[in-house]
Amino acid sequence: MEEFLSKHNLKLVYDEKYSTRRLITFVDIQLGKVVFESSALGVAGVSQRRCWGCINLLESSSNAAQCAACKRAKYCSRVCQAKDWNLGHKEICWKWRFRKTKKSLEFENDEEMLLKVVLAVMKRKNERPSEYKIEQLDLLIDTFETLESHVSDYNPNAIIHMKDVADSVLTILNERKFNISDLDKSLSPADILLNYLGRFKCNNFSIHDSQLFGDIGDATFPLGALLNHSCVSNCSMMYDFGNTHGVRQIVRAIRNIKAGEELTDSYVDGISERSDRIRDLEERYCFRCECEKCLINDDESKCSGYAIIDRHEASVDAIRNHSSKIAVASDLDFVSSTNFLVFHQRSFNSAGTDRLALAFNPTLFSSFVIQKLTPFLPPEYKQKESLLRERLTFIKTLHNDRHKETVTKLFSISLKSLPVPATYPFPDVVWSRQTFQILSPLLYRQIEENDWKNAAILSQYVLALYLLHYQSFHPLVGIQWFLYGKCLWNYGADREMIIEAWKVLNIARECLIISHGTGEVGDHENAGIVKDVEQLLDTVFTEL
Repeated sequence: MEEFLSKHNLKLVYDEKYSTRRLITFVDIQLGKVVFESSALGVAGVSQRRCWGCINLLESSSNAAQCAACKRAKYCSRVCQAKDWNLGHKEICWKWRFRKTKKSLEFENDEEMLLKVVLAVMKRKNERPSEYKIEQLDLLIDTFETLESHVSDYNPNAIIHMKDVADSVLTILNERKFNISDLDKSLSPADILLNYLGRFKCNNFSIHDSQLFGDIGDATFPLGALLNHSCVSNCSMMYDFGNTHGVRQIVRAIRNIKAGEELTDSYVDGISERSDRIRDLEERYCFRCECEKCLINDDESKCSGYAIIDRHEASVDAIRNHSSKIAVASDLDFVSSTNFLVFHQRSFNSAGTDRLALAFNPTLFSSFVIQKLTPFLPPEYKQKESLLRERLTFIKTLHNDRHKETVTKLFSISLKSLPVPATYPFPDVVWSRQTFQILSPLLYRQIEENDWKNAAILSQYVLALYLLHYQSFHPLVGIQWFLYGKCLWNYGADREMIIEAWKVLNIARECLIISHGTGEVGDHENAGIVKDVEQLLDTVFTEL
């Protein structure tokens, strides 16, 4: 492991204050650079829409080769089926087939992962045949064995679940006459498996595609697990599959990282509420986050811009002052509003780590979203009854009294000057996850209905939320710039709108090259979205 890290100009340093180790770079890492890539020690819980061997999308379920025994696993070819069979499906398949009491999907995914990783480790110890081929196997196992398990720190229900999974896998191993005692002579076979499951719980990854849809499966990437958490991380994890090496994890820098700085990844969604992030991190990863976004100080001058937004009390008076200076137009000015977002995107280069605190006042941005974008969201009467009920319920479920008071003030401020119905539920908390959860399905409904003007308005609103919560070159930001550009292009009311689409798509391309790459490491899964942007740019250029 040390040799691999040194080759990539990295080293692990122990932090005595927090009793943890940190992955440090001893050279400057440029924005968009691949820090390292690695293979998976095990993959499980693969979507039924994907091949369980190469993880590529199945062209059609009718052409897929299905496992005749368990009738669950599907493959794009006999080659992939043989590969997965040799990596452990052979051992788990019969268990699923003859199980009398059906288990949960989570149980069977954990069961499959545990069995595959145990078999991979046994191969290294020459107890499994040579047909088990995993790229970087020795490196992955060495790194995996250094990871924390935190088994004793989990709640009783989680421990019961892990013990049940461990007992099931131990039964399979015993029936197959596989002896795992030598994997760790200080522990019983049952405790060895329990220890592995503890490592999975706080170190495994959900695989997502280039669009960041994460229903593909779970994987054990020991090298990627060396990065500690930050809600505003400096690295992102992308995945490539469909190659001879199986699933690969690609660690990219999403901002410039200086020598001596720690590499971090975000274990939770940065747009989540602070209380939700802290709870989720404590429950699954057994630590309390103290990153710049979560660390709250009574003195706002000592808070990061991210933390100010996260407090849900971003100076109502300041928003009122800024709002009074913004004139409300009869229709959304896509040019001026896009320019504001472009400034926000570009400000990253000069603002450094905390662009929100250094580049501009976050209350100005909040005011911009309330005043410039909210008035032109699609009106209530266009929405389906179920969505309307959901949105009316949302306003009644605010987090706490202080938050409710702040929201009420913001809502009343916006209503004084904006032409929106008094029943409109979501101009209040413009930066909340609830707002995003309401707007996102609404956006895609407008796209399905070819209502490109309202789709452009909504996509710009969502982009504003992303720019407020995520780093400028977070993968989601580039994807949303692309979606906004496509909506503008399809709306295309006049030449000026087409020029705006051209500008937005160029920014999307710039962002996606940084977050997704151009295939420089054979990463064609993620580079495909960059090619999609370039093809649309060619079309727009021809139109112009």
